[in-house]
Amino acid sequence: MKRSLLFSLFLISYIVNASTNVKGGIYSNTTWTKANSPYIVTDTIVVFPGVTLTIQPGVTVEFANNVELEIRQATLIALGTSSDSIIFTSNATFPTPGIYSGIYLDPGDTTKFSYCHFCYANTAITDPINSTYASFTHCNFNLNIYGIQYLSAVGIVDSCNFRNNTSAIYWSATILIENCNAIKNTNGITNSESTITDCIIDSNANIGFSCWVNGVCKLKNCEIKYNGIGVIGGSHDSICSNLIEDNNIGIKLGTNDIYLCNSICNNTKYNLFDSIAINQSLNHNYWCLTDSAKIQATIYDGYQNIHYGLVFFTPFDTLPCKSVGDTTIITSLSAINENINFISIYPNPVTNELFINLHQAIDGILTLTNVFGQDVYSTKISGSDGSTQKINTSNLQQGVYFLKMESNGQILTKKVLKI
Repeated sequence: MKRSLLFSLFLISYIVNASTNVKGGIYSNTTWTKANSPYIVTDTIVVFPGVTLTIQPGVTVEFANNVELEIRQATLIALGTSSDSIIFTSNATFPTPGIYSGIYLDPGDTTKFSYCHFCYANTAITDPINSTYASFTHCNFNLNIYGIQYLSAVGIVDSCNFRNNTSAIYWSATILIENCNAIKNTNGITNSESTITDCIIDSNANIGFSCWVNGVCKLKNCEIKYNGIGVIGGSHDSICSNLIEDNNIGIKLGTNDIYLCNSICNNTKYNLFDSIAINQSLNHNYWCLTDSAKIQATIYDGYQNIHYGLVFFTPFDTLPCKSVGDTTIITSLSAINENINFISIYPNPVTNELFINLHQAIDGILTLTNVFGQDVYSTKISGSDGSTQKINTSNLQQGVYFLKMESNGQILTKKVLKI
């Protein structure tokens, strides 16, 4: 009985510590089983065209330094479970990010990963030649140089976590990224044509989200906080219904991007940085402030640097719109409404005299406020439709001012530049 027990313990120990060394070509359909795990990739492996490599739940794949797994016009299926995940990692005693190459799709026919963990790769997943289809669900990418790079496949990245990578996702196109977390990476998500929804992009040292300069991205319903720069726009991007708060810089504008229903608040240096030489409107966004001068103080644009364009905004007192499905609905205007045009002003920029044309009968008060929120000029204005008023601005210092006109329960604010 004692001998039988010792034999059983020896057998269990042997099975637990079993490992399989693999390298070279895979020329026929192959399955890596949990019973033979871990698989030690001692040199580069190529899965040849038309062949399927299936990795069972519970398998660990350990890579020697500088080697890769190449899926060459083939299929890779790695579907773990919530209780039995698949691990791709280094076999080094003291691994560091980038110590092995990773998984290369060249281009894969079909690639599916679920409940997989990727650690210490130079690039956990790369696909520079356009895979037919790729999907990642419930996967973790940790301590890689790149989590996913050049993934230009049609597919989905759903409910995945990216932490402590140099770059979480870089240059992916035509895929849907949803319900993902990109947290504490150097850079979060950089894309060209993807749709990113319902993600948390948090505490990335340099950039939370950016779209390539010629890309067209959609970013919606995401929480973007505590990053160096929260959002860097590309061109004609759609940035809607996001919470963009507590970053060093909230948004760095791209060209002709659409910004709707975002909360852009409490970013440390600037809520918005505009370095594009065209004017842009962000009227239907919320700034957590209702004072135009205070909002302008959080925006870097042509008023600070004449080489850049001007940013137009409306100081709403609540979020002015909401999203229903893929539709953005403008729900209301606050009491402070720049869309009410019962006066017009000229010239702007102004030197010595500012003229005010009345477009309706007015009996109200006009106030000029500087960027520090201080009233520098106030006067009562009365007149009929079509009349003109004049105010002397020669004694004002150069800079940005906000003209506020209150009349008959309406409040109009306009930005004025004194030169």
